[in-house]
Order: sequence, then structure tokens, then C-alpha cells
Amino acid sequence: MIFVTHDQVEALSMAQRLVILANGRILQSGDPETIYCRPDSEGVTRLLGYPPTNIAKVERSGRYWRTPSGIPILDVTQAEEICSIGIRPENINPLGSDIPAMDPGGRRNWT
Repeated sequence: MIFVTHDQVEALSMAQRLVILANGRILQSGDPETIYCRPDSEGVTRLLGYPPTNIAKVERSGRYWRTPSGIPILDVTQAEEICSIGIRPENINPLGSDIPAMDPGGRRNWT
């Protein structure tokens, strides 16, 4: 059965397989969990999730991805020098996380 909807919650909760379309082109297809958790492009990322995903342009510096102002935000795991990182609001845990955050000076001072 093919079901067409613009309601992302409905699509993610009902489908066994999704096809994400924009401007008549297929951006990504696959199971809902894969598309939501591992989108192929910034376009797919922006179409799914509420509140919207935060997109940050970052540059590789040493072993960290850093914001344009130099704040280290994530360990590097790829070879690219510049990329975009998507952060879904529901994945941010400001208190009680096992992963320490960093202040702009690079000191790990809050969890």
C-alpha cells in the first residue's frame, strides 16, 4: 500500500518504508528509524523533526570539530576538513550526561 502524507509524525509512525521527496526528486528512502537517525543530507534533516534540527557548520581542528568561533564541540571521526553537523534538540542533555561539555576555553567543566 502506498500512503502519501505531509505529516511527518504520521509518516514516521505508520510506515515500514519511507520515500522522502522534495521538488519532485527522491532525497532518501528506507525505514523510518534509519531516515530519522541517519539522514543522507541536510535537506532530509530539515524536513524531519520538531522542533527543527540545529545545523552547525564546523571545521576540523586537531582532534575536534570546532565552530567558526573556535569552540570545540565534537571529536573528529571523519577525514573531511569542513562539514555540517545536525543536532536534534531531543538529543541534548544539559544535565546528568556521561559526556562532559566544554566551555569556550576548552576546559571540561560541566556535565
